[in-house]
Amino acid sequence: ALLKGEDLDALTGGTTLSNGTSDVPFIALEPIGVTKDNIAETVIADGFRTWEEVCVGDFAAFCPSEDGAMADDGDAMAEDSGAMTFPIPDASGAEGSIWVLLPDSASSARWETDDRRFFEEVFDEAGVDYNIVNAEGDARTQQTQAEQAITSGAKVLLLVNLDSGSGAAIIAAAREADVKVVDYDRLTVEGEGADVYVSFDNVKVGATMAGVLEDLINAQDDPQVALLNGGPTDNNATLFRDGYVATAQPYFDSGDWTLVDDQWVDGWDNQTALTVFEQMLTAADGNISAVFAANDGLANAVVSAYKNAGVSPAEAGIPISGQDATVGGIQNILAGDQAMTVYKSIKAEAQA
Repeated sequence: ALLKGEDLDALTGGTTLSNGTSDVPFIALEPIGVTKDNIAETVIADGFRTWEEVCVGDFAAFCPSEDGAMADDGDAMAEDSGAMTFPIPDASGAEGSIWVLLPDSASSARWETDDRRFFEEVFDEAGVDYNIVNAEGDARTQQTQAEQAITSGAKVLLLVNLDSGSGAAIIAAAREADVKVVDYDRLTVEGEGADVYVSFDNVKVGATMAGVLEDLINAQDDPQVALLNGGPTDNNATLFRDGYVATAQPYFDSGDWTLVDDQWVDGWDNQTALTVFEQMLTAADGNISAVFAANDGLANAVVSAYKNAGVSPAEAGIPISGQDATVGGIQNILAGDQAMTVYKSIKAEAQA
């Protein structure tokens, strides 16, 4: 729509979200909670994951038999999953190209394995000229890529910012060159704001985590809860935390749950997350019985920390949240080491 100069109201329904300076048109998508009980009906049915990629090595023992879900569920229609879909736009008559500026490949496997492939599918089907680049965690590299895109004649930038400061600088440069900007997945909360924001209701993402963990934590005799949040410069990480803390805080205030620790992980770096959580466990003498981990990468770091300490989360009944429905996250859920993940239909996000 931006490439063709069309009005966005049909996509946004008039919904906006303030970035602190401006009200940015917002295409809001719905997250879906995934547990062991509904993997087949959600990420498998939607074609986002396949049993073949999940059921490898030791994890094959936790998967359906070949005459069960694995044989049939992958052919189910996407609408059975509850995921949103958007029609592929007709780009005929549009001039210029779209550049996608991805943030890294370390914070989450989704950027290269999922977002890239769905963008390629959508753009190829729509007949769009495009280029997809990745800054690999370097804000300066991302600004250089944006400059290159503008110089090369891009008409639309899809930006996943590494931080709001650098994101705002990219948006300002694009505006000067009459290039439209889509804040994709992450809202730039500094500056005048993008032309449109495409993402999920990120507070609801956190609330979805809490919706699964709440009963599991309440089943414990003396819940000792830790929060392992995402990158402190990522606005989404704040919103995810707002979502699960809205459920957790009353329990902390009443004393029904004990908040053991509440830490952020710079850059969503999984190795940093492992170090941070190992330090949490040491400081708590190993007494952490539930973890709100903000995505599957952080959740896997938590699982690794427990196992390094000789504890199996599955056997100990330690609920751990996650997000992104990565292959590793689904495998951990099947093994019982992770309670849930949040499926955000990246295909629908790319289509939007």
